[in-house]
Amino acid sequence: MGKESEVSAMEIDDKKSTAPDQINNPKFSINVLQLLKSSQMQHGLRFGDYTRYRRYCTARLRRLYKSLKFTHGRGKYNKRAITATTITEVRFLHLVLYTA
Repeated sequence: MGKESEVSAMEIDDKKSTAPDQINNPKFSINVLQLLKSSQMQHGLRFGDYTRYRRYCTARLRRLYKSLKFTHGRGKYNKRAITATTITEVRFLHLVLYTA
């Protein structure tokens, strides 16, 4: 008898914990391999030009930061963390990808 009540209580807890996660956290998907390979081949890594690809990545990051209004200001540099609450569109995931 005691085990049956524990199992039903655990099932109820599991249902409550999964429902708000799905509603509050929207899921975004990107094709990482395709995105990386296409940008690498178009911007210098096809010929082993790492400097050109590095310049492309920094320029792309700058454009992404500016378009997302995720800039750091003119004062001392303080890195802004990208957390699950700050991600509102797929381009935030591109920031993490191009930083790597």
